[in-house]
Amino acid sequence: MENTKHACMLPKSAVGEDELLHPTANYCQRIRSRLRNLLLPCDWHHGTVVFIRSRKGLELERQRQIASGHWFIWHPYSPAKFYFECFLWVVNAFSGLYAPLQVFFTCPNPANPLILAADFLTFCEIIINFCSGYNDENNKEIVLEPRKIASRYIKGPFFIDLIAAVPWQLYQPFSDCRYPSHTVFHPTKLILRYRSLLKIRESIMEQLEVPYFWSVIITVFIRLVYFFNWMTYWQYQVPVICAHYYELDTLGQAEAKWLSRLNVDPSVDPLTKYITNLYYVCGRCFGAGYVAPVRDHVIPEMIQNCITDIFSLIFLLYCFMTVLRLILCSQSNFIFDGAMKDLETYMNIKRLPKPLQNKIRLFINYKFGGSYMDENYILNTINEHIKQDINMHTCRRLVVTVPLFKGFPVMLINTIIFKLKQEVFIPRQEVIKRGHLIGNMYFIYYGTVVFTDQHGREVHHLNDGAHFGEAALLRPDELATTTATALEISEIYTLAAQLFY
Repeated sequence: MENTKHACMLPKSAVGEDELLHPTANYCQRIRSRLRNLLLPCDWHHGTVVFIRSRKGLELERQRQIASGHWFIWHPYSPAKFYFECFLWVVNAFSGLYAPLQVFFTCPNPANPLILAADFLTFCEIIINFCSGYNDENNKEIVLEPRKIASRYIKGPFFIDLIAAVPWQLYQPFSDCRYPSHTVFHPTKLILRYRSLLKIRESIMEQLEVPYFWSVIITVFIRLVYFFNWMTYWQYQVPVICAHYYELDTLGQAEAKWLSRLNVDPSVDPLTKYITNLYYVCGRCFGAGYVAPVRDHVIPEMIQNCITDIFSLIFLLYCFMTVLRLILCSQSNFIFDGAMKDLETYMNIKRLPKPLQNKIRLFINYKFGGSYMDENYILNTINEHIKQDINMHTCRRLVVTVPLFKGFPVMLINTIIFKLKQEVFIPRQEVIKRGHLIGNMYFIYYGTVVFTDQHGREVHHLNDGAHFGEAALLRPDELATTTATALEISEIYTLAAQLFY
Protein backbone atom coordinates (compact mmCIF):
# COMPACT_ATOMS: atom_id res chain seq x y z
CA MET A 1 0.00 0.00 0.00
CA GLU A 2 2.99 2.32 0.40
CA ASN A 3 3.32 3.15 -3.29
CA THR A 4 -0.32 2.95 -4.30
CA LYS A 5 -1.84 6.21 -5.57
CA HIS A 6 -5.60 6.31 -5.23
CA ALA A 7 -7.98 8.28 -7.40
CA CYS A 8 -9.13 10.39 -4.47
CA MET A 9 -5.72 11.84 -3.61
CA LEU A 10 -5.14 15.46 -4.57
CA PRO A 11 -2.53 15.67 -7.34
CA LYS A 12 0.56 17.85 -7.03
CA SER A 13 -0.06 19.48 -10.39
CA ALA A 14 -3.04 21.62 -11.27
CA VAL A 15 -6.21 20.06 -12.63
CA GLY A 16 -6.22 20.26 -16.43
CA GLU A 17 -8.02 23.26 -17.81
CA ASP A 18 -9.71 21.33 -20.61
CA GLU A 19 -10.49 18.13 -18.72
CA LEU A 20 -14.26 18.66 -19.07
CA LEU A 21 -14.06 19.67 -22.77
CA HIS A 22 -14.59 17.40 -25.76
CA PRO A 23 -11.34 16.69 -27.72
CA THR A 24 -12.88 17.99 -30.99
CA ALA A 25 -13.86 21.38 -29.52
CA ASN A 26 -12.99 24.45 -31.64
CA TYR A 27 -10.90 27.46 -30.58
CA CYS A 28 -13.82 29.52 -29.25
CA GLN A 29 -15.10 26.62 -27.20
CA ARG A 30 -11.65 26.12 -25.70
CA ILE A 31 -11.38 29.78 -24.77
CA ARG A 32 -14.82 29.64 -23.22
CA SER A 33 -13.87 26.50 -21.32
CA ARG A 34 -10.72 28.10 -19.95
CA LEU A 35 -12.65 31.16 -18.81
CA ARG A 36 -15.22 28.86 -17.27
CA ASN A 37 -12.49 26.95 -15.40
CA LEU A 38 -11.43 30.22 -13.75
CA LEU A 39 -14.75 30.15 -11.88
CA LEU A 40 -14.46 26.48 -10.85
CA PRO A 41 -12.59 25.26 -7.76
CA CYS A 42 -8.87 24.56 -8.21
CA ASP A 43 -6.67 22.07 -6.41
CA TRP A 44 -4.02 24.59 -5.23
CA HIS A 45 -6.41 26.78 -3.22
CA HIS A 46 -5.96 26.37 0.53
CA GLY A 47 -9.73 26.05 0.97
CA THR A 48 -9.79 23.09 -1.41
CA VAL A 49 -7.05 21.35 0.55
CA VAL A 50 -8.82 21.90 3.88
CA PHE A 51 -12.48 21.47 2.91
CA ILE A 52 -12.62 19.25 -0.22
CA ARG A 53 -9.31 17.45 0.46
CA SER A 54 -9.43 14.82 -2.32
CA ARG A 55 -9.12 14.79 -6.10
CA LYS A 56 -12.31 12.83 -6.51
CA GLY A 57 -14.11 15.28 -4.25
CA LEU A 58 -12.70 18.13 -6.33
CA GLU A 59 -13.93 16.54 -9.56
CA LEU A 60 -17.38 15.99 -8.05
CA GLU A 61 -17.48 19.61 -6.82
CA ARG A 62 -16.56 20.93 -10.28
CA GLN A 63 -19.22 18.73 -11.89
CA ARG A 64 -21.79 19.83 -9.29
CA GLN A 65 -21.14 23.49 -10.10
CA ILE A 66 -21.43 22.90 -13.84
CA ALA A 67 -24.59 20.80 -13.41
CA SER A 68 -26.20 23.58 -11.37
CA GLY A 69 -26.51 25.62 -14.58
CA HIS A 70 -25.48 28.87 -12.89
CA TRP A 71 -22.58 29.76 -15.18
CA PHE A 72 -22.06 33.16 -13.52
CA ILE A 73 -21.46 31.79 -10.01
CA TRP A 74 -17.89 32.09 -8.72
CA HIS A 75 -16.77 29.20 -6.55
CA PRO A 76 -15.17 30.43 -3.26
CA TYR A 77 -12.09 28.31 -4.05
CA SER A 78 -11.75 29.39 -7.68
CA PRO A 79 -8.68 31.08 -9.22
CA ALA A 80 -10.75 34.09 -10.37
CA LYS A 81 -12.04 34.73 -6.86
CA PHE A 82 -8.59 34.47 -5.28
CA TYR A 83 -6.78 36.63 -7.86
CA PHE A 84 -9.46 39.32 -7.76
CA GLU A 85 -9.30 39.48 -3.96
CA CYS A 86 -5.49 39.76 -4.10
CA PHE A 87 -5.70 42.64 -6.59
CA LEU A 88 -8.46 44.31 -4.55
CA TRP A 89 -6.39 44.06 -1.37
CA VAL A 90 -3.22 45.47 -2.98
CA VAL A 91 -5.04 48.47 -4.52
CA ASN A 92 -6.88 49.25 -1.28
CA ALA A 93 -3.69 48.84 0.74
CA PHE A 94 -1.85 51.42 -1.37
CA SER A 95 -4.93 53.64 -1.41
CA GLY A 96 -5.09 53.45 2.39
CA LEU A 97 -1.49 54.64 2.61
CA TYR A 98 -1.85 57.39 0.00
CA ALA A 99 -5.30 58.81 0.90
CA PRO A 100 -4.20 60.53 4.16
CA LEU A 101 -1.30 62.21 2.35
CA GLN A 102 -3.69 64.23 0.19
CA VAL A 103 -4.48 66.61 3.04
CA PHE A 104 -0.88 67.90 3.03
CA PHE A 105 -1.07 69.10 -0.58
CA THR A 106 -2.43 72.44 -1.72
CA CYS A 107 -5.59 71.95 -3.80
CA PRO A 108 -5.32 68.15 -4.20
CA ASN A 109 -7.40 66.42 -6.85
CA PRO A 110 -10.59 64.96 -5.31
CA ALA A 111 -10.87 62.59 -8.30
CA ASN A 112 -7.51 60.97 -7.63
CA PRO A 113 -7.15 57.91 -9.94
CA LEU A 114 -5.79 55.56 -7.23
CA ILE A 115 -8.57 56.35 -4.76
CA LEU A 116 -11.24 56.14 -7.47
CA ALA A 117 -9.77 52.79 -8.56
CA ALA A 118 -10.15 51.50 -4.99
CA ASP A 119 -13.77 52.72 -4.97
CA PHE A 120 -14.46 51.06 -8.32
CA LEU A 121 -12.97 47.74 -7.21
CA THR A 122 -15.00 47.88 -4.00
CA PHE A 123 -18.13 48.33 -6.12
CA CYS A 124 -17.04 45.39 -8.31
CA GLU A 125 -16.60 43.35 -5.12
CA ILE A 126 -20.25 43.99 -4.26
CA ILE A 127 -21.34 42.58 -7.63
CA ILE A 128 -18.99 39.61 -7.30
CA ASN A 129 -20.23 38.88 -3.77
CA PHE A 130 -23.71 38.41 -5.24
CA CYS A 131 -22.21 35.82 -7.60
CA SER A 132 -19.81 34.06 -5.20
CA GLY A 133 -20.60 30.86 -3.38
CA TYR A 134 -19.76 30.49 0.28
CA ASN A 135 -18.77 27.77 2.70
CA ASP A 136 -21.60 26.98 5.11
CA GLU A 137 -19.55 25.78 8.08
CA ASN A 138 -22.61 24.73 10.09
CA ASN A 139 -23.83 22.27 7.45
CA LYS A 140 -20.34 21.61 6.03
CA GLU A 141 -21.32 22.38 2.47
CA ILE A 142 -20.48 24.91 -0.22
CA VAL A 143 -23.57 26.88 -1.23
CA LEU A 144 -23.81 27.79 -4.93
CA GLU A 145 -27.49 28.74 -5.17
CA PRO A 146 -27.91 32.42 -6.26
CA ARG A 147 -30.95 33.03 -4.07
CA LYS A 148 -29.23 31.83 -0.90
CA ILE A 149 -26.06 33.74 -1.77
CA ALA A 150 -27.95 37.00 -2.33
CA SER A 151 -30.07 36.56 0.81
CA ARG A 152 -27.02 35.94 2.98
CA TYR A 153 -25.10 38.91 1.58
CA ILE A 154 -28.01 41.37 1.84
CA LYS A 155 -28.59 40.35 5.46
CA GLY A 156 -24.87 40.68 6.09
CA PRO A 157 -22.39 43.40 5.07
CA PHE A 158 -24.05 44.54 1.83
CA PHE A 159 -25.10 48.01 3.00
CA ILE A 160 -21.76 48.63 4.70
CA ASP A 161 -19.91 47.69 1.49
CA LEU A 162 -22.26 49.86 -0.55
CA ILE A 163 -21.58 52.93 1.60
CA ALA A 164 -17.83 52.21 1.46
CA ALA A 165 -17.91 52.07 -2.37
CA VAL A 166 -19.44 55.54 -2.80
CA PRO A 167 -16.76 58.14 -3.81
CA TRP A 168 -17.67 60.59 -1.06
CA GLN A 169 -14.39 62.48 -1.57
CA LEU A 170 -15.81 64.08 -4.74
CA TYR A 171 -17.88 66.32 -2.47
CA GLN A 172 -16.02 69.29 -0.95
CA PRO A 173 -17.69 70.83 2.12
CA PHE A 174 -15.66 74.07 1.71
CA SER A 175 -14.72 75.82 -1.49
CA ASP A 176 -11.21 76.95 -0.48
CA CYS A 177 -9.08 74.08 -1.81
CA ARG A 178 -5.91 75.47 -0.17
CA TYR A 179 -7.19 73.86 3.01
CA PRO A 180 -8.48 70.45 1.80
CA SER A 181 -11.86 69.47 3.22
CA HIS A 182 -12.91 66.56 0.96
CA THR A 183 -10.27 64.41 2.71
CA VAL A 184 -12.46 64.15 5.83
CA PHE A 185 -14.31 61.23 4.18
CA HIS A 186 -11.21 59.02 3.79
CA PRO A 187 -11.13 57.59 7.36
CA THR A 188 -14.80 56.57 7.23
CA LYS A 189 -14.30 54.64 4.00
CA LEU A 190 -11.25 52.84 5.38
CA ILE A 191 -13.09 51.83 8.55
CA LEU A 192 -16.03 50.48 6.55
CA ARG A 193 -13.73 48.45 4.30
CA TYR A 194 -11.57 47.13 7.12
CA ARG A 195 -13.64 43.99 7.78
CA SER A 196 -13.58 42.69 4.22
CA LEU A 197 -9.91 43.62 3.70
CA LEU A 198 -8.94 41.83 6.91
CA LYS A 199 -10.70 38.68 5.73
CA ILE A 200 -8.90 38.84 2.38
CA ARG A 201 -5.54 39.36 4.10
CA GLU A 202 -6.10 36.26 6.25
CA SER A 203 -6.95 34.26 3.13
CA ILE A 204 -3.75 35.43 1.41
CA MET A 205 -1.69 34.52 4.49
CA GLU A 206 -3.19 31.03 4.55
CA GLN A 207 -2.59 30.58 0.83
CA LEU A 208 1.06 31.62 1.18
CA GLU A 209 1.35 29.33 4.24
CA VAL A 210 2.91 32.11 6.32
CA PRO A 211 3.80 30.74 9.79
CA TYR A 212 1.71 32.05 12.68
CA PHE A 213 4.70 33.84 14.26
CA TRP A 214 5.52 35.82 11.12
CA SER A 215 1.87 36.39 10.37
CA VAL A 216 1.45 38.18 13.70
CA ILE A 217 4.69 40.16 13.26
CA ILE A 218 3.66 41.30 9.75
CA THR A 219 0.18 42.24 10.98
CA VAL A 220 1.52 44.32 13.87
CA PHE A 221 4.02 46.06 11.58
CA ILE A 222 1.36 46.93 8.98
CA ARG A 223 -0.97 48.26 11.66
CA LEU A 224 1.79 50.41 13.14
CA VAL A 225 2.54 51.94 9.74
CA TYR A 226 -1.14 52.65 9.09
CA PHE A 227 -1.71 53.95 12.61
CA PHE A 228 1.06 56.57 12.53
CA ASN A 229 0.22 57.53 8.95
CA TRP A 230 -3.42 58.15 9.77
CA MET A 231 -2.67 59.81 13.12
CA THR A 232 -0.40 62.23 11.24
CA TYR A 233 -3.34 62.91 8.92
CA TRP A 234 -5.61 63.44 11.96
CA GLN A 235 -3.09 65.81 13.55
CA TYR A 236 -3.16 68.04 10.46
CA GLN A 237 -6.77 67.59 9.27
CA VAL A 238 -8.40 69.04 12.40
CA PRO A 239 -6.63 72.46 12.26
CA VAL A 240 -7.17 72.53 8.47
CA ILE A 241 -10.93 72.21 8.97
CA CYS A 242 -10.85 74.78 11.77
CA ALA A 243 -9.02 77.18 9.45
CA HIS A 244 -12.19 77.44 7.36
CA TYR A 245 -14.04 78.82 10.40
CA TYR A 246 -11.34 81.24 11.46
CA GLU A 247 -10.85 84.73 10.11
CA LEU A 248 -7.23 84.19 9.12
CA ASP A 249 -6.52 87.90 9.00
CA THR A 250 -7.66 88.45 12.59
CA LEU A 251 -6.48 85.28 14.32
CA GLY A 252 -6.00 85.26 18.06
CA GLN A 253 -2.59 84.52 19.50
CA ALA A 254 -3.43 80.93 20.53
CA GLU A 255 -5.07 80.09 17.20
CA ALA A 256 -2.16 81.54 15.25
CA LYS A 257 0.36 79.54 17.31
CA TRP A 258 -1.63 76.34 16.75
CA LEU A 259 -1.79 76.72 12.96
CA SER A 260 1.80 77.90 12.75
CA ARG A 261 3.09 75.08 14.94
CA LEU A 262 1.57 72.46 12.61
CA ASN A 263 2.54 74.32 9.43
CA VAL A 264 -1.06 74.90 8.31
CA ASP A 265 0.09 77.20 5.54
CA PRO A 266 -0.39 76.68 1.75
CA SER A 267 3.10 78.00 1.10
CA VAL A 268 4.83 75.23 3.08
CA ASP A 269 5.81 72.15 1.05
CA PRO A 270 3.91 68.87 1.76
CA LEU A 271 6.95 66.96 3.03
CA THR A 272 7.67 69.54 5.70
CA LYS A 273 4.04 69.52 6.79
CA TYR A 274 4.02 65.72 7.03
CA ILE A 275 7.28 65.41 8.98
CA THR A 276 6.28 68.19 11.37
CA ASN A 277 2.95 66.58 12.19
CA LEU A 278 4.51 63.11 12.40
CA TYR A 279 6.97 64.52 14.93
CA TYR A 280 4.15 65.82 17.13
CA VAL A 281 2.21 62.56 16.80
CA CYS A 282 5.21 60.47 17.86
CA GLY A 283 5.78 62.79 20.80
CA ARG A 284 2.21 62.45 22.02
CA CYS A 285 2.05 58.69 21.39
CA PHE A 286 5.15 57.92 23.40
CA GLY A 287 4.54 60.57 26.05
CA ALA A 288 7.62 62.58 25.13
CA GLY A 289 5.92 65.60 23.60
CA TYR A 290 6.30 69.10 25.00
CA VAL A 291 3.21 70.16 26.93
CA ALA A 292 2.67 73.92 26.73
CA PRO A 293 0.62 75.88 29.28
CA VAL A 294 -3.15 75.68 28.84
CA ARG A 295 -3.38 79.34 27.84
CA ASP A 296 -1.34 78.57 24.72
CA HIS A 297 -3.95 76.08 23.47
CA VAL A 298 -7.41 76.47 21.96
CA ILE A 299 -10.35 74.23 22.75
CA PRO A 300 -10.32 72.27 19.45
CA GLU A 301 -6.60 71.58 19.89
CA MET A 302 -7.05 70.29 23.45
CA ILE A 303 -9.90 68.01 22.39
CA GLN A 304 -7.79 66.72 19.52
CA ASN A 305 -4.83 66.05 21.81
CA CYS A 306 -7.00 64.19 24.31
CA ILE A 307 -8.39 61.92 21.58
CA THR A 308 -4.89 61.36 20.19
CA ASP A 309 -3.50 60.42 23.61
CA ILE A 310 -6.35 57.99 24.39
CA PHE A 311 -6.25 56.25 21.02
CA SER A 312 -2.46 56.06 21.09
CA LEU A 313 -2.44 54.51 24.54
CA ILE A 314 -5.04 51.89 23.60
CA PHE A 315 -3.36 51.01 20.30
CA LEU A 316 0.17 50.76 21.69
CA LEU A 317 -1.08 48.62 24.58
CA TYR A 318 -2.79 46.36 22.06
CA CYS A 319 0.42 46.00 20.04
CA PHE A 320 2.45 45.33 23.18
CA MET A 321 0.02 42.67 24.44
CA THR A 322 -0.10 41.03 21.01
CA VAL A 323 3.69 40.71 20.87
CA LEU A 324 3.85 39.58 24.52
CA ARG A 325 1.24 36.89 23.89
CA LEU A 326 3.20 35.77 20.83
CA ILE A 327 6.39 35.47 22.91
CA LEU A 328 4.60 33.46 25.60
CA CYS A 329 3.06 31.15 23.00
CA SER A 330 6.46 30.74 21.36
CA GLN A 331 7.88 29.28 24.58
CA SER A 332 5.82 26.12 24.09
CA ASN A 333 7.07 26.02 20.49
CA PHE A 334 10.68 26.20 21.75
CA ILE A 335 10.00 23.29 24.12
CA PHE A 336 8.44 21.37 21.25
CA ASP A 337 11.46 22.06 19.02
CA GLY A 338 13.76 20.77 21.76
CA ALA A 339 11.70 17.61 22.13
CA MET A 340 11.80 17.13 18.35
CA LYS A 341 15.59 17.37 18.40
CA ASP A 342 15.68 14.64 21.07
CA LEU A 343 13.36 12.55 18.89
CA GLU A 344 15.62 13.05 15.85
CA THR A 345 18.62 11.93 17.91
CA TYR A 346 16.73 8.85 19.12
CA MET A 347 15.68 7.86 15.58
CA ASN A 348 19.24 8.28 14.30
CA ILE A 349 20.68 6.16 17.12
CA LYS A 350 18.11 3.42 16.44
CA ARG A 351 18.88 3.74 12.69
CA LEU A 352 15.19 3.81 11.84
CA PRO A 353 14.44 3.78 8.09
CA LYS A 354 13.49 7.08 6.46
CA PRO A 355 9.84 6.12 5.73
CA LEU A 356 9.32 5.20 9.38
CA GLN A 357 10.95 8.45 10.53
CA ASN A 358 8.61 10.43 8.28
CA LYS A 359 5.61 8.59 9.74
CA ILE A 360 6.72 9.43 13.27
CA ARG A 361 7.26 13.12 12.43
CA LEU A 362 3.87 13.34 10.73
CA PHE A 363 2.13 11.78 13.72
CA ILE A 364 3.90 14.04 16.26
CA ASN A 365 3.14 17.19 14.26
CA TYR A 366 -0.54 16.28 14.04
CA LYS A 367 -0.77 15.24 17.68
CA PHE A 368 0.81 18.38 19.15
CA GLY A 369 0.42 20.95 16.32
CA GLY A 370 3.92 22.36 16.79
CA SER A 371 3.39 23.18 20.49
CA TYR A 372 4.31 21.36 23.67
CA MET A 373 1.42 19.99 25.73
CA ASP A 374 1.43 17.49 28.60
CA GLU A 375 -1.86 15.75 27.87
CA ASN A 376 -1.62 13.32 30.79
CA TYR A 377 -1.08 16.18 33.23
CA ILE A 378 -4.15 18.00 31.89
CA LEU A 379 -6.36 14.89 32.02
CA ASN A 380 -5.20 14.06 35.54
CA THR A 381 -6.08 17.60 36.66
CA ILE A 382 -9.77 17.37 35.72
CA ASN A 383 -12.28 14.94 37.24
CA GLU A 384 -13.98 12.01 35.55
CA HIS A 385 -17.28 13.84 35.05
CA ILE A 386 -15.58 16.58 33.01
CA LYS A 387 -13.68 13.95 31.03
CA GLN A 388 -17.00 12.33 30.14
CA ASP A 389 -18.42 15.72 29.14
CA ILE A 390 -15.45 16.28 26.82
CA ASN A 391 -15.89 12.85 25.29
CA MET A 392 -19.64 13.43 24.93
CA HIS A 393 -19.07 16.76 23.16
CA THR A 394 -16.50 15.25 20.80
CA CYS A 395 -18.20 11.97 19.86
CA ARG A 396 -21.95 12.37 20.30
CA ARG A 397 -22.63 13.58 16.75
CA LEU A 398 -20.65 10.60 15.40
CA VAL A 399 -22.81 8.08 17.24
CA VAL A 400 -26.34 9.50 17.03
CA THR A 401 -26.24 9.57 13.20
CA VAL A 402 -25.70 5.80 12.92
CA PRO A 403 -28.91 4.13 11.66
CA LEU A 404 -28.11 1.00 13.70
CA PHE A 405 -28.38 3.00 16.92
CA LYS A 406 -31.71 4.64 16.09
CA GLY A 407 -34.16 4.07 18.91
CA PHE A 408 -31.50 3.14 21.45
CA PRO A 409 -32.10 4.48 24.98
CA VAL A 410 -30.15 7.59 25.90
CA MET A 411 -28.25 5.71 28.63
CA LEU A 412 -27.11 3.09 26.12
CA ILE A 413 -26.02 5.77 23.65
CA ASN A 414 -24.01 7.45 26.40
CA THR A 415 -22.42 4.12 27.33
CA ILE A 416 -21.35 3.60 23.71
CA ILE A 417 -19.83 7.08 23.62
CA PHE A 418 -17.87 6.49 26.82
CA LYS A 419 -16.47 3.22 25.41
CA LEU A 420 -15.03 4.84 22.28
CA LYS A 421 -11.25 4.87 21.96
CA GLN A 422 -9.30 7.40 19.93
CA GLU A 423 -6.76 6.31 17.32
CA VAL A 424 -4.72 8.38 14.87
CA PHE A 425 -3.76 6.89 11.49
CA ILE A 426 -1.10 8.41 9.27
CA PRO A 427 -1.40 8.54 5.44
CA ARG A 428 -1.38 5.12 3.72
CA GLN A 429 -1.71 3.28 7.02
CA GLU A 430 -4.18 0.38 6.88
CA VAL A 431 -7.18 0.64 9.18
CA ILE A 432 -8.71 -2.72 8.15
CA LYS A 433 -7.08 -5.33 5.95
CA ARG A 434 -9.07 -7.38 3.50
CA GLY A 435 -9.67 -10.95 4.71
CA HIS A 436 -9.03 -10.10 8.37
CA LEU A 437 -11.56 -9.79 11.18
CA ILE A 438 -13.16 -6.37 11.33
CA GLY A 439 -13.24 -6.45 15.12
CA ASN A 440 -14.38 -2.83 15.66
CA MET A 441 -16.80 -0.26 14.45
CA TYR A 442 -15.03 2.90 13.26
CA PHE A 443 -16.14 6.56 13.46
CA ILE A 444 -14.17 9.12 11.40
CA TYR A 445 -13.79 12.30 13.43
CA TYR A 446 -11.36 13.84 10.96
CA GLY A 447 -9.68 12.54 7.81
CA THR A 448 -10.31 10.46 4.71
CA VAL A 449 -10.40 6.66 4.44
CA VAL A 450 -10.35 4.86 1.07
CA PHE A 451 -11.64 1.31 0.47
CA THR A 452 -9.95 -0.83 -2.18
CA ASP A 453 -10.64 -4.29 -3.57
CA GLN A 454 -8.21 -7.19 -4.04
CA HIS A 455 -6.78 -5.51 -7.16
CA GLY A 456 -6.06 -2.22 -5.38
CA ARG A 457 -8.86 -0.38 -7.18
CA GLU A 458 -10.85 2.18 -5.23
CA VAL A 459 -14.37 1.14 -4.29
CA HIS A 460 -15.35 4.28 -2.38
CA HIS A 461 -14.03 6.63 0.29
CA LEU A 462 -15.41 8.23 3.45
CA ASN A 463 -14.71 11.58 5.13
CA ASP A 464 -15.44 13.42 8.38
CA GLY A 465 -18.47 12.19 10.32
CA ALA A 466 -18.78 8.88 8.44
CA HIS A 467 -18.67 5.41 10.00
CA PHE A 468 -17.95 1.86 8.87
CA GLY A 469 -17.47 -1.63 10.29
CA GLU A 470 -20.92 -1.85 11.92
CA ALA A 471 -21.14 -5.45 10.63
CA ALA A 472 -18.70 -6.43 13.38
CA LEU A 473 -21.33 -5.55 16.01
CA LEU A 474 -23.89 -7.89 14.43
CA ARG A 475 -21.55 -10.67 13.27
CA PRO A 476 -18.34 -10.76 15.34
CA ASP A 477 -16.73 -13.30 12.96
CA GLU A 478 -17.28 -11.08 9.91
CA LEU A 479 -14.23 -10.72 7.63
CA ALA A 480 -13.43 -7.54 5.75
CA THR A 481 -14.11 -7.72 1.99
CA THR A 482 -12.11 -4.54 1.26
CA THR A 483 -9.00 -2.88 2.62
CA ALA A 484 -9.52 0.44 4.41
CA THR A 485 -6.56 2.83 4.22
CA ALA A 486 -6.09 6.34 5.62
CA LEU A 487 -5.30 8.85 2.85
CA GLU A 488 -4.34 11.65 5.24
CA ILE A 489 -3.85 12.12 8.95
CA SER A 490 -7.11 10.63 10.22
CA GLU A 491 -8.49 10.75 13.75
CA ILE A 492 -10.80 7.77 14.18
CA TYR A 493 -12.75 6.52 17.20
CA THR A 494 -13.22 2.78 17.55
CA LEU A 495 -15.92 0.76 19.32
CA ALA A 496 -14.85 -2.79 20.17
CA ALA A 497 -17.35 -5.42 18.98
CA GLN A 498 -16.72 -7.58 22.05
CA LEU A 499 -18.47 -4.98 24.22
CA PHE A 500 -21.78 -6.09 22.69
CA TYR A 501 -21.34 -9.74 23.69
